Amino acid sequence: MDAPLVHVFILRHAFKNMAAGLPGFPPFETVHHSDIDPQKLTAWAHESGLEILFYTAYESTRRAALQKKCPVIAFFWGMTILLGNKFRSSALEASDYFLVVRKPG
Repeated sequence: MDAPLVHVFILRHAFKNMAAGLPGFPPFETVHHSDIDPQKLTAWAHESGLEILFYTAYESTRRAALQKKCPVIAFFWGMTILLGNKFRSSALEASDYFLVVRKPG
């Protein structure tokens, strides 16, 4: 099952949003260009002579909401993240991040 279908399934069955995936209702396919990868952005900042003032990566609040609505799906999502993190250099659950840079001087 691909990611958009999984998202529709969870929204429909865990969050009881029966319109999910229908025209005009999320989730929509999300495409992130690789240029906004946090490692690439921080490397670009260093190469450009910028100073990194603040960086943090964190998990959105969506899983906490899922835990309340459907603990079984939240459990399996947590296990998927746990196993996936064994094979990645960055945390799968870190879906959001802030990066603040400035030009020195």
